[in-house]
Amino acid sequence: MKTVTVARLTRLATVRAADSLRVTSIETAPAREGSNHYLDVLAIASTSGLVAPTVRVAPIRLRVPAIGPESGVVSPNVRPAPIRLLTPPIAATSGLFSPALRPAPIRLTVPAIASGSGVLAPTARADAPWYDNPMFDTWGAGVDWNNDRAFMPIGPKVGGKYPKREAAISEIITIEGPAGRSYIPVNGLPFSYDTPENAPRISWDRGKRQYWIDPTPRFNRIYNAAIFITPVTIHMINYSYLFSFYGTGYVECTGDTVPGGSWRLDGTGANEMVWAFLPHPDSGDVTVTPHGDVRFINVDTHGVTGLDPNYPTNFIPTGNERVDRPREHAVLAPDIVAMLGQAGSMLIQGQFTTGVNNLVPGGNNRRVIVGWDHDAYLGIDGDGNVVNNTGHGNLLSTPLGSGDSYDPFRVVFSFQDRDGVGGDGIRRVAANGGAVAQHAHPWQGGPGDHTGFTLARVPNWFQAQDAGAGGYDLMLFSPELMAATDVQAASVYS
Repeated sequence: MKTVTVARLTRLATVRAADSLRVTSIETAPAREGSNHYLDVLAIASTSGLVAPTVRVAPIRLRVPAIGPESGVVSPNVRPAPIRLLTPPIAATSGLFSPALRPAPIRLTVPAIASGSGVLAPTARADAPWYDNPMFDTWGAGVDWNNDRAFMPIGPKVGGKYPKREAAISEIITIEGPAGRSYIPVNGLPFSYDTPENAPRISWDRGKRQYWIDPTPRFNRIYNAAIFITPVTIHMINYSYLFSFYGTGYVECTGDTVPGGSWRLDGTGANEMVWAFLPHPDSGDVTVTPHGDVRFINVDTHGVTGLDPNYPTNFIPTGNERVDRPREHAVLAPDIVAMLGQAGSMLIQGQFTTGVNNLVPGGNNRRVIVGWDHDAYLGIDGDGNVVNNTGHGNLLSTPLGSGDSYDPFRVVFSFQDRDGVGGDGIRRVAANGGAVAQHAHPWQGGPGDHTGFTLARVPNWFQAQDAGAGGYDLMLFSPELMAATDVQAASVYS
């Protein structure tokens, strides 16, 4: 018996296998989209041992006619492509196994199959939608910002799982913001400035694709191109100025009103933001001089409304004078507000602008993750505790599970405004897998008695130090109170 190997089928190949010719393998050439592969396997005798090839993406026509008994043919695994499979006159006990077919336009013709031939018809199936991931089972709606997608429920929970559909992000959250806001379009610099008006600002500030928001009006005082080269003298009022930039160089500020006559801020890396406040107790001129690699410098203070954010803004390009930028504003859509009602849960995962140095330990400041009416909010304070305040003095606080590494964060908050007889309800909160804080609270203080939720801001507050500049990965919502054990399990960062 002669044994042959036929390799790299390209356009059309005919392989004849009989008792005197045993085909041991057929290797297809790399298939390219739009190409055609034709494989004719004719007159295969018993025990020929032919194993047909694995064929990948391409339009495919596979003919396997006249297969004798016990030929041992195993048809190929066929992956996404328009497929036409012809398998006529297959004798009994031929042992032919038809392929597993995955999503593609398919025409399957299998005529004249004798009884007992052992042919297994293909299994045609579509891959499950992304929102059918078990991690989303108990959540009715959500936004996956890393992948620019969202889902909404299509009915009540069945068997512990909400049926879902693909949704537009605007069905979950609505966004206001000026055109031209800066963002990092790919991992690494430089910035771009073509964000459309009232669209999410998607940026790679922290090394991954996230939705970024700065809910405070900001400005930039210093003239700059992308690279800061020429010293600039600017007049500063009696206020602390916030400097930020990227690079490995440093910035030096000199002038009679600078404490000690000189102050400097050193860069930490080519693609790392560094920031700090320049103490400035008196009004006067200050000369800002770059040394080495200094890029995307921003000099900001109390914005256009007298506020004092204690975190850096995204870069605002300027010419030779101050440039102002309005705040960004994001609120949960009405359907999500209605979903939360008098009981509900939310999971929010994200990061802050510059990591753990973004908060002052022990300071009276916090980063708001989401706020609602009655001066209520959910956030993280300067000591790394996740906090919930209803505005009625009932502060709920628990350390994050990762100790002081509260950036990034994954916070789960669950509530029921009142029990079945109108008494106190319950609030539960945990973050990064840490302990669950739980507290009974009056109905008036709960998030169910609200008209709206504001992302990264308390709706009726104006303290910029309590706003939450940062990036968001994931937001999930459901209309149910979660058990304490489920709150903790869902808060584990991943």
